[in-house]
Amino acid sequence: MWCRAVRTGNIGFDHHPIFTKWAKPLIFGSGDLYRLTVRESLARHIETGPGLLAYNELAASLISKKLDKIHMPRNLTYTRHLVDMADGGRVAVDEITRPDVVPAPGLPNIVYCTTLAATSYTPRSRMWSDFFLRAGFPRVYIVNRRGASKVPQYSAGLTMPLGKYNDLPAVMDYLIAKQPRDQWVLAGNCYGANCVLEYLTQPASDKPQLLGAIVDSFQFDSRKFLKLHYDSKNPYFRMAKAAFLSNFIEEGLNRAANERVDDEISRLVDRSKFRNLDVRSNAAIRTVYEGLLCKMSPDYNIPTQEELLARGYPYYDDDHKNFMRIKKPVAMIYSQDDPMCAFDDKMVGTLTENPNLCLWLFAGGGHVSHTRRVFPYTNFIRNVYLENVALLLRKQAELVG
Repeated sequence: MWCRAVRTGNIGFDHHPIFTKWAKPLIFGSGDLYRLTVRESLARHIETGPGLLAYNELAASLISKKLDKIHMPRNLTYTRHLVDMADGGRVAVDEITRPDVVPAPGLPNIVYCTTLAATSYTPRSRMWSDFFLRAGFPRVYIVNRRGASKVPQYSAGLTMPLGKYNDLPAVMDYLIAKQPRDQWVLAGNCYGANCVLEYLTQPASDKPQLLGAIVDSFQFDSRKFLKLHYDSKNPYFRMAKAAFLSNFIEEGLNRAANERVDDEISRLVDRSKFRNLDVRSNAAIRTVYEGLLCKMSPDYNIPTQEELLARGYPYYDDDHKNFMRIKKPVAMIYSQDDPMCAFDDKMVGTLTENPNLCLWLFAGGGHVSHTRRVFPYTNFIRNVYLENVALLLRKQAELVG
C-alpha cells in the first residue's frame, strides 16, 4: 500500500512504504501546456522506482560515469559549426547524426545545452544525443560553452546565463537561418538549463520555428544556490563545487583569452590570487566569483557574487519578472532532493503564475540523469523528455493560440 507524506510546505507525494522517494511525479501549472500534460501524459502515472540515485547521489555519480564510458555510443557522426559572436568570439556547435537510423518525418531538431563541465564529446552528451537520434529526431545540436570546446577564442568572455554573455541568441539565429524550414526544441540540463531559461526571457527567442523547451535540474533561486556554496555538507555538492570552481579558473585564465587581441583577463584579473588556490575552501568561492567572473563582464559593472548570480538566473526579485517574460511553452523537471539546486517552497506558486510553464516535481531523483542501466529514474526522465517534445509538436497550434 502506498503512503502519503508531505515533504516540504504543503506538497505531498504518494510514495512506496519503504522507499519514500519512489513515487509518482506531481504536475503543476495554469495554462494550456499544463492542461494538455494532465490530459495526455502517460509518464505522470508511472512511479520512478527506488534507484540508488535517489539515496546516494555521490555513489550514483561515480558508478554511472564508469558505466557511461563502457556503454558510450560509437556510431555518431559529428559536423562542427563555428558561430560568430557579436564580440568577435566564436562558439562551437556540433551537429550530431546517426547514419544507420532513418529519421522519423516531421520531428524537430534538438538543441541541447549541457551542464557546466561537459562538451559534445563527453560520454553523457553522446548518450543523450544517441537517445534522441534513436527516437527518430533528425539532428541533435550540442552547444559547447566558450572555453570548453577547444575552439580558438577571440575574446575574454565566457558563456554565462547573463544577457549578451549567453551565446544562445546568436546560436539559434545561426541555426534557424541555416535551416529556416525546420522546427526546433531547446533542451538543457543544470547550467545549460539556466542558459535556456535566460534566453527564453529575451525577445530574441520569439521565433515561430522554436516550438518550446524542456529543462531539468535548473536553478530557481540564486540566493539559495549561493548559500549552499558556503553551508552545504552534502559530499556530492562539495565535490561538484570544487570541480566547477576549478573549471571556471581553467577556462578564464588559460583558454578564453587570445593573445592577438586586447587581453581583458590580463588587464582586469589579478592572476596571483589564483595561484595554489584551494578550491575546496569557502574563501575560494568569493575569489572566483568576484575576482574572476565579475571581471569577465566589466560592462555590466557587477561588483559582488550576489549580484552576479542574481543577473544570471531568471528568479532574483520579489515579483519574479524574468520568469514572467517566458513566452514559449516550457516543461520544467525538478527533484525536491536536488543537492545542487535547492528546492524552494515559492517555486510552485511562482511558476504557475506563467501559463506557459509546466513543472514536473519529483520526490527523488537528485541532480542529473544517470545511466538507465542502473537507475530507473533516468529511463523515466527520458520518457518525460520524449513525451513533452511530442506534445510541443502535436499541440503547437493550441499552445501558441
